[in-house]
Amino acid sequence: EIVQNNISYNAEKGVTRGLHAEPWEKFISVANGRVFGAWVDLRKGRSFGKSFTLEITPEVGVFVPRGVANGYQTLEANVSYTYLVNEHWSPESKYTFVNLFDPEVGIDWPIPRDKAILSDKDLAHPMLRDVIPMEV
Repeated sequence: EIVQNNISYNAEKGVTRGLHAEPWEKFISVANGRVFGAWVDLRKGRSFGKSFTLEITPEVGVFVPRGVANGYQTLEANVSYTYLVNEHWSPESKYTFVNLFDPEVGIDWPIPRDKAILSDKDLAHPMLRDVIPMEV
């Protein structure tokens, strides 16, 4: 059951966010524009640390299971990134994070780190070797 629709408007090309694994499921798409999507499995099990990438356009949507870290990079200006979730956010929600640029994860971002628009919070996420797998 979908309980919330979120929209993140990104005015600039190169906005890079993630990688956040949340305790709910998400369906991601863009209302307009293009983003490079990246995911890393942070669930306990054999697939822990495996990554996947895909360009998302208005014609492409991606389902993200709980415990899979999600990130994106805008490939053009004025992108409306949307995500439907099946639980409401709360301050008690338990997230698991991994660093966007961890070489072990191996994400080949189209816009390099030195040209990307990044948040200090996202840059402070731990490397995969320091992540405690999420129990789902």
